[in-house]
Amino acid sequence: MALDAPSLRATHTTPITRQNPGCILFLLDQSGSMADPFTLPGEPEISRAKGVADVVNRVLMELVLACTKGELVYDRFQVGVVTYGGTAAMAPYFQGLRPLSEVAENPLDVERRPIVNPGGSTSDIFFPFWFEPRAEGGTPMCEAIRIAHGLIAPWVAQYPESFPPIIFNISDGESTDGSPLEGLRSLQAVSTLDGPCLTFNCLLASGSGPQVVWPARAEQVPEGNLRDLFEGSSVLPEAMRHRAAAAHKLSLESGARGVVLNVGLLDLVRLLDIGTPANDGGAR
Repeated sequence: MALDAPSLRATHTTPITRQNPGCILFLLDQSGSMADPFTLPGEPEISRAKGVADVVNRVLMELVLACTKGELVYDRFQVGVVTYGGTAAMAPYFQGLRPLSEVAENPLDVERRPIVNPGGSTSDIFFPFWFEPRAEGGTPMCEAIRIAHGLIAPWVAQYPESFPPIIFNISDGESTDGSPLEGLRSLQAVSTLDGPCLTFNCLLASGSGPQVVWPARAEQVPEGNLRDLFEGSSVLPEAMRHRAAAAHKLSLESGARGVVLNVGLLDLVRLLDIGTPANDGGAR
Protein backbone atom coordinates (compact mmCIF):
# COMPACT_ATOMS: atom_id res chain seq x y z
CA MET A 1 0.00 0.00 0.00
CA ALA A 2 1.40 3.37 -0.98
CA LEU A 3 0.20 6.55 0.71
CA ASP A 4 0.77 10.07 -0.53
CA ALA A 5 3.01 11.93 1.90
CA PRO A 6 1.59 15.29 2.99
CA SER A 7 3.05 18.23 1.10
CA LEU A 8 2.72 20.86 3.85
CA ARG A 9 5.27 19.50 6.31
CA ALA A 10 8.71 17.95 6.31
CA THR A 11 8.89 14.20 5.83
CA HIS A 12 10.82 11.63 7.86
CA THR A 13 10.20 13.49 11.11
CA THR A 14 7.67 11.33 12.98
CA PRO A 15 9.00 10.19 16.38
CA ILE A 16 9.32 6.43 16.77
CA THR A 17 7.21 5.09 19.62
CA ARG A 18 5.37 1.89 20.52
CA GLN A 19 2.21 3.38 19.03
CA ASN A 20 4.02 4.36 15.82
CA PRO A 21 6.96 1.93 15.63
CA GLY A 22 9.86 2.01 13.22
CA CYS A 23 10.78 -0.72 10.75
CA ILE A 24 14.35 -1.74 9.84
CA LEU A 25 15.05 -4.45 7.28
CA PHE A 26 18.52 -5.76 6.39
CA LEU A 27 19.22 -7.37 3.00
CA LEU A 28 22.47 -9.28 3.42
CA ASP A 29 24.58 -10.83 0.68
CA GLN A 30 25.76 -14.29 1.73
CA SER A 31 27.17 -15.30 -1.67
CA GLY A 32 30.41 -17.22 -2.11
CA SER A 33 32.60 -14.14 -2.44
CA MET A 34 31.64 -13.05 1.08
CA ALA A 35 34.07 -15.72 2.30
CA ASP A 36 36.93 -13.55 1.02
CA PRO A 37 38.78 -11.28 3.47
CA PHE A 38 38.47 -7.52 3.57
CA THR A 39 40.92 -5.86 1.17
CA LEU A 40 41.45 -2.28 2.32
CA PRO A 41 44.38 -1.28 4.57
CA GLY A 42 43.61 -1.54 8.26
CA GLU A 43 40.70 -3.93 7.79
CA PRO A 44 40.20 -6.83 10.24
CA GLU A 45 41.63 -10.22 9.30
CA ILE A 46 38.22 -11.87 9.00
CA SER A 47 35.91 -12.72 6.13
CA ARG A 48 33.44 -10.16 4.83
CA ALA A 49 30.63 -12.48 5.90
CA LYS A 50 31.95 -12.54 9.47
CA GLY A 51 32.48 -8.78 9.60
CA VAL A 52 28.98 -8.00 8.29
CA ALA A 53 27.38 -10.52 10.65
CA ASP A 54 29.17 -8.98 13.64
CA VAL A 55 28.17 -5.44 12.68
CA VAL A 56 24.50 -6.23 12.06
CA ASN A 57 24.24 -8.35 15.20
CA ARG A 58 25.68 -5.42 17.13
CA VAL A 59 23.11 -3.02 15.61
CA LEU A 60 20.34 -5.37 16.72
CA MET A 61 21.81 -5.58 20.21
CA GLU A 62 22.08 -1.79 20.45
CA LEU A 63 18.47 -1.37 19.30
CA VAL A 64 17.38 -3.76 22.04
CA LEU A 65 19.40 -1.89 24.68
CA ALA A 66 18.08 1.50 23.51
CA CYS A 67 14.50 0.28 23.85
CA THR A 68 14.92 -1.46 27.21
CA LYS A 69 13.58 0.00 30.44
CA GLY A 70 14.15 -2.12 33.50
CA GLU A 71 13.47 -5.68 32.40
CA LEU A 72 11.08 -4.72 29.60
CA VAL A 73 11.99 -4.35 25.92
CA TYR A 74 9.60 -1.88 24.33
CA ASP A 75 8.48 -2.61 20.77
CA ARG A 76 9.55 0.68 19.26
CA PHE A 77 10.89 -1.20 16.24
CA GLN A 78 10.11 -4.20 14.11
CA VAL A 79 13.16 -5.67 12.43
CA GLY A 80 13.93 -8.32 9.86
CA VAL A 81 16.76 -9.89 7.87
CA VAL A 82 16.60 -11.20 4.30
CA THR A 83 19.72 -13.10 3.28
CA TYR A 84 20.57 -13.90 -0.33
CA GLY A 85 23.12 -16.25 -1.83
CA GLY A 86 23.40 -20.04 -2.12
CA THR A 87 21.54 -22.76 -0.28
CA ALA A 88 23.48 -21.96 2.90
CA ALA A 89 22.14 -18.40 3.01
CA MET A 90 19.70 -18.21 5.86
CA ALA A 91 18.64 -16.36 9.00
CA PRO A 92 16.74 -19.04 10.94
CA TYR A 93 14.71 -16.88 13.30
CA PHE A 94 13.81 -14.09 10.93
CA GLN A 95 10.85 -15.10 8.81
CA GLY A 96 9.30 -11.71 8.17
CA LEU A 97 9.41 -8.66 10.42
CA ARG A 98 9.55 -9.27 14.17
CA PRO A 99 8.77 -7.01 17.15
CA LEU A 100 11.95 -6.04 18.94
CA SER A 101 10.94 -7.77 22.17
CA GLU A 102 10.66 -11.10 20.31
CA VAL A 103 14.06 -10.53 18.72
CA ALA A 104 15.56 -9.87 22.15
CA GLU A 105 14.19 -13.16 23.46
CA ASN A 106 15.35 -15.29 20.53
CA PRO A 107 19.08 -15.00 19.76
CA LEU A 108 20.71 -18.05 18.22
CA ASP A 109 23.24 -17.96 21.05
CA VAL A 110 25.15 -15.63 23.38
CA GLU A 111 28.95 -15.39 23.24
CA ARG A 112 31.32 -14.16 25.93
CA ARG A 113 33.71 -11.67 24.35
CA PRO A 114 36.66 -9.78 25.87
CA ILE A 115 36.79 -5.98 25.65
CA VAL A 116 39.54 -3.52 26.55
CA ASN A 117 38.50 -0.98 29.18
CA PRO A 118 39.84 2.56 29.54
CA GLY A 119 43.17 2.18 31.28
CA GLY A 120 44.05 -1.07 29.50
CA SER A 121 42.28 -3.67 31.66
CA THR A 122 40.05 -6.26 30.03
CA SER A 123 36.65 -7.63 30.92
CA ASP A 124 34.06 -9.86 29.29
CA ILE A 125 30.72 -8.86 27.82
CA PHE A 126 27.87 -11.08 26.70
CA PHE A 127 27.21 -10.65 22.99
CA PRO A 128 23.98 -12.13 21.59
CA PHE A 129 23.79 -12.97 17.91
CA TRP A 130 20.82 -13.72 15.71
CA PHE A 131 22.43 -15.09 12.56
CA GLU A 132 25.76 -16.51 11.55
CA PRO A 133 28.08 -15.70 8.64
CA ARG A 134 27.46 -17.78 5.51
CA ALA A 135 29.02 -17.65 2.06
CA GLU A 136 27.84 -19.71 -0.91
CA GLY A 137 26.54 -19.30 -4.46
CA GLY A 138 25.61 -16.24 -6.47
CA THR A 139 24.19 -12.82 -5.65
CA PRO A 140 20.43 -12.80 -6.36
CA MET A 141 19.91 -9.25 -5.12
CA CYS A 142 16.74 -8.64 -7.13
CA GLU A 143 15.01 -11.60 -5.51
CA ALA A 144 15.93 -10.29 -2.06
CA ILE A 145 14.48 -6.89 -2.96
CA ARG A 146 11.28 -8.56 -4.17
CA ILE A 147 10.97 -10.35 -0.83
CA ALA A 148 11.60 -7.06 0.97
CA HIS A 149 8.75 -5.40 -0.92
CA GLY A 150 6.42 -8.18 0.17
CA LEU A 151 7.37 -7.50 3.79
CA ILE A 152 7.21 -3.71 3.94
CA ALA A 153 4.01 -3.13 1.94
CA PRO A 154 1.77 -4.88 4.54
CA TRP A 155 3.72 -3.21 7.35
CA VAL A 156 3.03 0.25 5.91
CA ALA A 157 -0.66 -0.61 5.59
CA GLN A 158 -0.70 -1.53 9.29
CA TYR A 159 1.31 1.50 10.48
CA PRO A 160 0.47 4.31 8.02
CA GLU A 161 1.41 7.12 10.44
CA SER A 162 4.86 5.75 11.35
CA PHE A 163 8.32 6.79 10.25
CA PRO A 164 8.79 4.95 6.92
CA PRO A 165 10.65 1.61 6.77
CA ILE A 166 14.43 1.72 6.36
CA ILE A 167 16.06 -0.94 4.17
CA PHE A 168 19.82 -1.55 4.28
CA ASN A 169 21.23 -3.59 1.37
CA ILE A 170 24.76 -4.87 2.04
CA SER A 171 26.71 -6.74 -0.66
CA ASP A 172 30.21 -7.17 -2.06
CA GLY A 173 29.41 -7.74 -5.71
CA GLU A 174 27.17 -7.18 -8.69
CA SER A 175 23.67 -8.66 -8.69
CA THR A 176 23.53 -11.95 -10.61
CA ASP A 177 19.80 -11.75 -11.41
CA GLY A 178 19.64 -8.37 -13.13
CA SER A 179 19.90 -4.72 -12.19
CA PRO A 180 18.47 -3.97 -8.73
CA LEU A 181 17.48 -0.40 -9.70
CA GLU A 182 13.84 -1.08 -10.58
CA GLY A 183 13.34 -3.09 -7.40
CA LEU A 184 14.95 -0.44 -5.21
CA ARG A 185 12.72 2.20 -6.76
CA SER A 186 9.68 0.01 -6.10
CA LEU A 187 10.64 -0.01 -2.41
CA GLN A 188 10.92 3.80 -2.44
CA ALA A 189 7.44 3.99 -3.97
CA VAL A 190 5.97 2.55 -0.76
CA SER A 191 5.18 5.37 1.66
CA THR A 192 3.71 6.14 5.03
CA LEU A 193 2.14 9.52 5.77
CA ASP A 194 5.64 10.57 6.88
CA GLY A 195 7.26 9.94 3.51
CA PRO A 196 8.67 7.20 1.26
CA CYS A 197 10.66 4.19 2.43
CA LEU A 198 14.40 4.79 2.70
CA THR A 199 16.77 2.49 0.81
CA PHE A 200 20.46 2.59 1.69
CA ASN A 201 23.18 0.57 -0.06
CA CYS A 202 26.68 -0.60 0.87
CA LEU A 203 29.03 -2.28 -1.60
CA LEU A 204 32.07 -3.72 0.17
CA ALA A 205 35.40 -3.39 -1.63
CA SER A 206 36.52 -6.39 -3.65
CA GLY A 207 39.95 -5.07 -4.64
CA SER A 208 39.06 -2.94 -7.65
CA GLY A 209 37.02 0.10 -8.61
CA PRO A 210 36.83 3.64 -7.22
CA GLN A 211 35.67 4.34 -3.70
CA VAL A 212 32.58 6.56 -3.62
CA VAL A 213 30.98 7.61 -0.32
CA TRP A 214 27.84 9.68 0.27
CA PRO A 215 27.58 11.04 -3.31
CA ALA A 216 24.91 13.63 -4.11
CA ARG A 217 25.08 13.70 -7.93
CA ALA A 218 25.07 10.99 -10.58
CA GLU A 219 28.25 12.28 -12.23
CA GLN A 220 30.14 11.45 -9.03
CA VAL A 221 29.49 7.73 -9.66
CA PRO A 222 30.75 5.58 -12.57
CA GLU A 223 28.09 4.18 -14.87
CA GLY A 224 26.98 0.56 -14.52
CA ASN A 225 26.47 -1.35 -11.29
CA LEU A 226 27.71 1.48 -9.08
CA ARG A 227 25.42 4.02 -10.76
CA ASP A 228 22.43 1.69 -10.31
CA LEU A 229 23.12 1.45 -6.56
CA PHE A 230 23.43 5.25 -6.40
CA GLU A 231 20.18 5.81 -8.28
CA GLY A 232 18.47 3.25 -6.06
CA SER A 233 19.59 4.93 -2.82
CA SER A 234 17.54 7.51 -0.93
CA VAL A 235 18.60 11.05 -0.17
CA LEU A 236 19.47 11.31 3.52
CA PRO A 237 16.81 13.14 5.55
CA GLU A 238 18.07 16.27 7.28
CA ALA A 239 18.10 14.61 10.71
CA MET A 240 20.45 11.91 9.39
CA ARG A 241 22.77 14.48 7.79
CA HIS A 242 22.95 16.24 11.13
CA ARG A 243 23.70 12.93 12.85
CA ALA A 244 26.55 12.34 10.37
CA ALA A 245 28.05 15.67 11.38
CA ALA A 246 27.50 15.32 15.13
CA ALA A 247 28.45 11.67 15.59
CA HIS A 248 30.98 11.13 12.79
CA LYS A 249 32.22 14.63 11.89
CA LEU A 250 31.09 14.12 8.29
CA SER A 251 30.06 17.26 6.43
CA LEU A 252 27.65 15.89 3.84
CA GLU A 253 26.22 18.20 1.22
CA SER A 254 22.48 18.61 0.79
CA GLY A 255 21.22 15.83 -1.46
CA ALA A 256 23.80 13.30 -0.28
CA ARG A 257 22.50 9.77 -0.65
CA GLY A 258 22.78 6.87 1.74
CA VAL A 259 25.21 4.86 -0.36
CA VAL A 260 28.87 3.88 0.17
CA LEU A 261 30.65 2.01 -2.63
CA ASN A 262 33.84 -0.07 -2.64
CA VAL A 263 34.32 0.54 1.06
CA GLY A 264 35.42 -1.33 4.16
CA LEU A 265 33.87 -2.18 7.49
CA LEU A 266 34.17 1.29 9.04
CA ASP A 267 32.07 2.90 6.31
CA LEU A 268 29.45 0.17 6.75
CA VAL A 269 29.33 0.91 10.49
CA ARG A 270 28.86 4.61 9.74
CA LEU A 271 26.08 3.93 7.23
CA LEU A 272 24.14 1.78 9.69
CA ASP A 273 24.62 4.25 12.53
CA ILE A 274 23.63 7.31 10.51
CA GLY A 275 20.71 5.54 8.85
CA THR A 276 19.20 4.16 12.05
CA PRO A 277 16.94 6.76 13.70
CA ALA A 278 18.33 8.14 16.94
CA ASN A 279 16.63 7.15 20.16
CA ASP A 280 14.75 10.44 20.37
CA GLY A 281 11.45 8.87 21.34
CA GLY A 282 12.70 7.18 24.50
CA ALA A 283 11.32 3.80 25.50
CA ARG A 284 7.74 4.92 24.99
